[in-house]
Amino acid sequence: MNPIKIGTQQWSALQHHLSEPSQHWPHLESILAAYAAAGCEAWEGGADNDEQQTALGTALRNSGLQVPSAYVGGRIHEANWREQIPGMLAAARRNQALGTNLIVCNPDPIRWHGPENKSDDQLRNQSTAFQHFAELLHAEGMLLAYHWHGPEFRAGAREVNHMLTRTDPKLVRVCFDVHWAFAGCGDSNQAMFDLMERVFDRIDIFHVRQVRDGVFTRVFGAGDLDYTAWARHLQQRNWSGLVVLEQSRNDDAPPVPDFIGAQQESIRALRSLLHS
Repeated sequence: MNPIKIGTQQWSALQHHLSEPSQHWPHLESILAAYAAAGCEAWEGGADNDEQQTALGTALRNSGLQVPSAYVGGRIHEANWREQIPGMLAAARRNQALGTNLIVCNPDPIRWHGPENKSDDQLRNQSTAFQHFAELLHAEGMLLAYHWHGPEFRAGAREVNHMLTRTDPKLVRVCFDVHWAFAGCGDSNQAMFDLMERVFDRIDIFHVRQVRDGVFTRVFGAGDLDYTAWARHLQQRNWSGLVVLEQSRNDDAPPVPDFIGAQQESIRALRSLLHS
């Protein structure tokens, strides 16, 4: 069995500290130390400026965690997409200095939480921009991974299908978000597994989260998504890469009680599932 590394995404901590002016950053040292103590190996975040880069670098060194992947967003579906690339590339370089070699990107929607679907022209802009960004990253020793949320599965999943069809699999890898594939396909494990099979050779990283009746569970474990079958499939296919936990709370839910304890319990449950 090839090694599977287990990491966590900064979104979980950000959600917990969302009401604070500086969000999770003042707590970064203690958060990363707690993840490391639970057996976590990696942190997927993103340094948006020099101050954050310094803070994250210090916390990584002190905790022993690595940062093999980082999240970089971008509004690249409009005709002016070329204007967005320099900022995205600068963000990638900032994270590369911390040890990142895989950039995870979920192209911005037309409007966050809005019902609008991208037009054919906007989809073509987006895939062209994504491919261009991937080529620039490859020239600097990095890879780009396509990530999705739920809205990209609307209208017959035309956005997901277009991005997977119109980009080079060698340069544009996949960050397979298990929950959003499940939710975007009408809460279907079967549809999620079908998509996973279609893109399996492109998957370098998974994002995982458990839900029950549409509500994020406090800890990763039993729920609506069949993670037992998912883990078995990875083992049967001898998959190696990074699995990133994103267990937190829904946007409109109260903070998770004993957030750090719940995160540590989730990390241990995920490790047990993958290494059993």
